[in-house]
Amino acid sequence: MMTEWRDRWLARAGDNPRPWLVLLAHQAEQNPVLARRMALLDILCAEAYLTREELIAKVRERLGEDCFGQDAVQALWEDMRALRAAGMDIRYSRSKGRLGYYLRTVAVSEEDKRKIRAVFDEIDYRQMAILRSLPPARRTAMVFELCEALRQSIAASVRSRELDIGDEELARRVRERVMLAHEH
Repeated sequence: MMTEWRDRWLARAGDNPRPWLVLLAHQAEQNPVLARRMALLDILCAEAYLTREELIAKVRERLGEDCFGQDAVQALWEDMRALRAAGMDIRYSRSKGRLGYYLRTVAVSEEDKRKIRAVFDEIDYRQMAILRSLPPARRTAMVFELCEALRQSIAASVRSRELDIGDEELARRVRERVMLAHEH
């Protein structure tokens, strides 16, 4: 039963799963508690508002009847506590029509999704490969060069609008614009 579950889980990772996924799947095969917690998380990612009994039944369906040991309710409670401690925002709803456990996720608006896609569409993966091949010191120097070029561009923009601005005031305005950019 565990091998079938592991194979299904790895199949979702595609033709070339990351090595840590393979290791995690192997560890889950050796550690029933880890397998159970991974199954719980997988179920909660796919479905919401599941009662305790429904969760236990779905995990048993995946891993076998004895996957919880002697006390399924206690094991589920410990699993939920461990998943929450690991940062999973698992909640329980008592609302009418929405009774049960669910994994809280942040909703992303369609506009934000469009912006995210646009950012990824603009990535030049060849350029990224070149940058990855550079030594860390060179990449760091490039970041500082970019920051300096940006500072000079802001200064030129301010000076073009206010020709008689003093150097100290110009420096203050540049700092102000940079700080505003960091706040947004």
